[in-house]
Amino acid sequence: RVEWHLKVKDGAYAKSINPVTHKPMPDFWVWSPQGLVNMHYPEMWGYVQFSTEIVGEREVPFIETEEEKAKWFLRQIYYKERIYYQKHRTYTADLKKLGLKNRPLANYMTPPVIECTSDMFEAALIKKDKKTKLCIRNDGFVYRKKNVMRE
Repeated sequence: RVEWHLKVKDGAYAKSINPVTHKPMPDFWVWSPQGLVNMHYPEMWGYVQFSTEIVGEREVPFIETEEEKAKWFLRQIYYKERIYYQKHRTYTADLKKLGLKNRPLANYMTPPVIECTSDMFEAALIKKDKKTKLCIRNDGFVYRKKNVMRE
């Protein structure tokens, strides 16, 4: 979140101006590495896991869901597709051409299904129950579709 330093000027609030830069002075309140504001980079956001354990008494392993592992695999495809598109001006459905290997995931059928046109792609991992698929598009949007493969 962004917090602006304010002052009252002529009976109204106005953003305070930094005397060195002559620009407003924002304070960013974000949990992210210093030097990089990740609020617009959601795939790099951190996770908070709560525990009843007292800090420092016992190590509590992080619990990562299969869906999060699947989303990360799709995100890797997204990054590689963007690089591939910059070089070839088209997308590819071939993991090898992207420099990726298939990753077995417990709850998903692999390899992923990648569908391409000349200017877009969608990569999908279908759950083994064939009722849901997890998708990523060429714009980076990740979404879930239900009832995708009726028997």
